[in-house]
Amino acid sequence: MPLARLRSMFLPALLASVLMLAAAFYLEWGMALEPCPLCYSQRLFLGGFALVCLCAVVHAPGRLGRVFMRRWRCSLPRVERCLQPGMCGCKAGRWRTWDASHR
Repeated sequence: MPLARLRSMFLPALLASVLMLAAAFYLEWGMALEPCPLCYSQRLFLGGFALVCLCAVVHAPGRLGRVFMRRWRCSLPRVERCLQPGMCGCKAGRWRTWDASHR
C-alpha cells in the first residue's frame, strides 16, 4: 500500500512540472520572449524532474523487480534521489535571483 500512496503524490508533481514547462515554452514561442541561459538550465532540471515523476507514476514492478529492489535497496521511495533534479532547478533559480538583485 505505501507504493500506491507514493504514486498519488507524484502525479500532481508531474502535472505541475509539465504545466510549468508548457507555460515557459508558451512565453518563449507564443509571446516571443528570449530566455536567459539560466532559464534553459532550469527547464532542463524541471524536465528531468518531470521524467522522474513520470517514472514514479507508471512504475509497477513485478515479482522479480520487487526482489531486485529489496536486495539492492534501490526502492522508489528514496526521496533524495527522486527530488534531486527539482532541487537543482530551484538552486539555479535562487542563484539567478541573487545575481539579478546584486547587479
